[in-house]
Amino acid sequence: MTTNPAPSLETRFEQLLELVQAQQSRIETLESKIETLESKIETLENVIESLESKIEARESLIEVQQNVIERQKAPTEALESIIECLKGVSEKYGRFWFWFTFAENPPVIAETGYF
Repeated sequence: MTTNPAPSLETRFEQLLELVQAQQSRIETLESKIETLESKIETLENVIESLESKIEARESLIEVQQNVIERQKAPTEALESIIECLKGVSEKYGRFWFWFTFAENPPVIAETGYF
């Protein structure tokens, strides 16, 4: 039987040093990747925050528009009621009375479509 001579202490130390250096290089690579990922996460968080702000602004705009629509409904309903009332006056008293009474403001009469 032949036996392999044991590596010298110096050779063994050099091998271990190479292993440690390789591990250190891997650790540095991983740390760099972690920093890159953290930067990307921060960027994404900023994008999310910006999008949330835009969503809030849009929701606020929608709310304002809904309020405007609600405010516009009341005058429209009032005008419809007035038109219905004027229709009744026209039917009851005739066109001449209607024209004579409201002739001071012809655009209103023209808008009703009755004269």
